[in-house]
Amino acid sequence: MKLIDRDTAEAVDALLVLARTGPASFRKIAARAQARSDRLRTILEKLHRSGIVRTSPGSDKCFAVASPEQEITLLDIVRSIQGTVGIGSPQADAEEDSFGQTRSGLPPDIRQDINRLLEEITLRELLENVSSGLRE
Repeated sequence: MKLIDRDTAEAVDALLVLARTGPASFRKIAARAQARSDRLRTILEKLHRSGIVRTSPGSDKCFAVASPEQEITLLDIVRSIQGTVGIGSPQADAEEDSFGQTRSGLPPDIRQDINRLLEEITLRELLENVSSGLRE
């Protein structure tokens, strides 16, 4: 089981672009994040619906990070793109097998630990780690 799927990884890439450049058009985000247009459009819509990005009105709509980078967590991003099934889902947690595992295959205490870890990682930290990796 993957905890972070391809769409979520592309969402992180798009958010890193926005965190570095500020407000940007769809075309600019797609070029810098090297994402497929159809996929990225859906990802940005999900990020917008969840309040992680905001858009400017007009024909040349720009996207921007809606909150300070230190307030957006990896868990927020995962939930906005993948939903909560597999990571902290009440539906999945309610259905345990005879070994105490949920439908995701993870015992509830491990799922809670994963959620805590994802909640501790902020967009700012991701940006700093990527930026320091580029300098090395």
